Amino acid sequence: MPRKISKRKSAKRFPIKEVKFVYDSDKTHRGEWGEFKSGIHHNFFVEYRGKEVGDMSNFEITRGKYKGFVFVNSVYVNPTYRGKGIGRLLYTSVLKRFGNICTYFHSASDDAQAVWKYLGKRYRYETEFFKDMLFIFRY
Repeated sequence: MPRKISKRKSAKRFPIKEVKFVYDSDKTHRGEWGEFKSGIHHNFFVEYRGKEVGDMSNFEITRGKYKGFVFVNSVYVNPTYRGKGIGRLLYTSVLKRFGNICTYFHSASDDAQAVWKYLGKRYRYETEFFKDMLFIFRY
């Protein structure tokens, strides 16, 4: 007798096209951050159906060895919306806007490291081993 194959219900896909990526210009300012002596702080957030579901704080480096990179300082995604591509959207949107991003890879959370690994497969990357830095190049 042939085996009956059950139809598995697929999970509802998250409507990523309904997500809005927003640059928060009110929080942008020049300054210093850690070893990076000159740059611009930027803040971005993701909105879904009028609700903020994630945000990213980063620092655009304007002088020195890392000039032209945006250092990703922090990323937060509301726990309800994790695993739905919001974090990946934040990283790729900033990468497309600025061209190059970097971070201290090993001090990032497991979720963040998963996104960085995804970006490393998709774009050119380099590491600076002794500084624990990972650089992703859009070009």
